[in-house]
Amino acid sequence: MDRSEPPRVRVRRIMVIGGPGSGRAELAQSVARQTGLPVLDLERHCAGAADAAERHARANAAALGEAWILAGNEPATWDWRARRAQLIVFADLPLEQRLWRIARRRLFRAGGGAEGEWAAARRYDREGRPDALRLVGACHARGHPRCVVLRSPAALGWFAGNFAARFAVLP
Repeated sequence: MDRSEPPRVRVRRIMVIGGPGSGRAELAQSVARQTGLPVLDLERHCAGAADAAERHARANAAALGEAWILAGNEPATWDWRARRAQLIVFADLPLEQRLWRIARRRLFRAGGGAEGEWAAARRYDREGRPDALRLVGACHARGHPRCVVLRSPAALGWFAGNFAARFAVLP
C-alpha cells in the first residue's frame, strides 16, 4: 500500500476571515512566518477611511498584489477578494470563546475595556458570520478558491502548525 503524502496545495494569496477575537491575525502571522508571504491587516489598513466606499476601495486594492495574506473582514469586498484568493481560511470560533479571547487580550493590553469589541463580536454573529458561511458555501460549490473552516482554538493551532506540510507557496 502506498503511504505517500498527498501533494501540497500551492498558494500565493490567502484570505483569512473571522469574527473579533477569532485569532485571524495570529493565524495570518504564523502562516507568514512559514511562507514569507506579506501580511496585511485590513482593520489597520482601512482605518481612517473617510467612509465605507473608501474602506472598500482600500480592501480591494490590497488584493491586487500577486502574493499576500489578507487578514480581516470588510464583508462587502469578500466576493471580489475571494476571486483573487487561492485559499480562504475562516476562523469560525464560537462567540463565547471569542469573547474570552477579547477579555484576555484586553487584560494584557493597555487602553481600557473591551466593551466595543464585545459589541462588535455579538454584531458579527448576527450580521457577518452568515455572510462568511455563504461565501464559504459558494467557494465549496464552485471548487475555487479552496476553503478551510476552523472551529476551535485547537483547530487553529493545528492548521498553523501544519501549514507548511499541506501547502506550498508558489514561486
